[in-house]
Amino acid sequence: MAFFLFDTSALVKRYHLEPGSDKVDEIFEDTDNVLIISELALVELTSALLRKRNRSEITASAMENALAQFARDVLSELIVADLTSDLVHRAREMVLKHNLRTLDALQLAFALEFQALKPTPAFVCADVRLGDAAQAAELTVLDPETS
Repeated sequence: MAFFLFDTSALVKRYHLEPGSDKVDEIFEDTDNVLIISELALVELTSALLRKRNRSEITASAMENALAQFARDVLSELIVADLTSDLVHRAREMVLKHNLRTLDALQLAFALEFQALKPTPAFVCADVRLGDAAQAAELTVLDPETS
């Protein structure tokens, strides 16, 4: 059994074909894997797909299909963990320590909450800056675009 924490930069690759989608699909298809997202990803993924729609990278129909698949995955494949006030305070520290944007700091603080799990989860992230900060915080980072 392996644990994977998904940042939205990697999660979106499950619902829109782009570099790294094959690696994300491989992780999802292994039924022994435990897949975890923060509740923040519920909003972030929707926003990411809408931005792709607004830039004409995907059709409205493709966006709706992707959102429907995501909803099914939330119900059957993904563990959605709550954001807590402690996590928000830790994210503030991540902003100052790693010079991160708000949502990235929240995702990093979220990932740090799971460091004590055995086996240690991999933080699946395709955002270079966030991935670098996660590595500096001693997380195991898996970039699906380079793995």
